[in-house]
Amino acid sequence: MKTVGFIISNQNFRDEELFYPLDILEAKGIKNIIISLEKKECFGKLGAKIEPDLALEDVNINDFDAIVFVGGAGCRDFWYNNIAHKICQDMKNSKKLLASICSSVATLAYAGVLNGVRANSFKTEREILKDNGAILSDDGLVFDEKHKILTANGPEMAKDFGKKILEIL
Repeated sequence: MKTVGFIISNQNFRDEELFYPLDILEAKGIKNIIISLEKKECFGKLGAKIEPDLALEDVNINDFDAIVFVGGAGCRDFWYNNIAHKICQDMKNSKKLLASICSSVATLAYAGVLNGVRANSFKTEREILKDNGAILSDDGLVFDEKHKILTANGPEMAKDFGKKILEIL
């Protein structure tokens, strides 16, 4: 069974960027693990509440086929987080799927894994990607097959993002 880890902030994650992909993957029998900074109830921008299965510091990438960073204002918690950066670097080095949507793509940029990688993000973070070596794309959904990194520009891409994660897995 494939396992996907969804990394969300404890406050203000984008509900649809978590739940659309989560539902698409669950419907096909993929196991999903919710990860947050702290193992305490998380609150979405649109009112969702979810209990994480794992704290960020307890992530072992060997337990996952893919890691997904979810956007929303709260994702800034991970931009400068060394543990999040190490997860990004380890996923890229092990050639496992690393996916990120909306503002959370900045975490990948700051982790140093987007250098030379085709990517997109929410418009307010595009400069961060460019400054960290990403090859900017205007496509709403961008899969850099060589590096196994999937990025999307915002909540309107959440369903397509989920379908693409499923297709890649």
